[in-house]
Amino acid sequence: MTLFFDSSGIVKLYVPERQHAQVRGLAGPIVVAAVTRVEVASAFWRKHRMGEIDAGDAATLSAAFHADLDDASGRFAVIGLGPLIVRRAIECVSRHALRAYDAVQLATACVARDIVGAVDAFVVFDVALRQAALIEGFQVVPAVLDR
Repeated sequence: MTLFFDSSGIVKLYVPERQHAQVRGLAGPIVVAAVTRVEVASAFWRKHRMGEIDAGDAATLSAAFHADLDDASGRFAVIGLGPLIVRRAIECVSRHALRAYDAVQLATACVARDIVGAVDAFVVFDVALRQAALIEGFQVVPAVLDR
């Protein structure tokens, strides 16, 4: 199974937070949007600013994620931001109540699914993006969010 991960899912691969065991147990290649590189680094440093992790951990986690993305033989396939995805993201914001980067995430997943045929499920924990992914016809993981 090929999975599209938004940033909220990626963070759970690296940080032992709620539902991380479930995310780490998912098998298969992972497709991500290029903007995920920025969003995940931002999430790690936000955790530091909130006192959840120290600066050394934020730097280490960020470096580990970036190294994993750059490993050509690794688990991640990164889809760059091009005109097709930008157009699709604009369509997404007209249909869904999404922030800009979330629209880019959804657009990237849609393009990967429609053009490449490479996405079976969308791993997402953000409520608005999750709802939009469901409307766009994605199987979302986890199937149920316990709040």
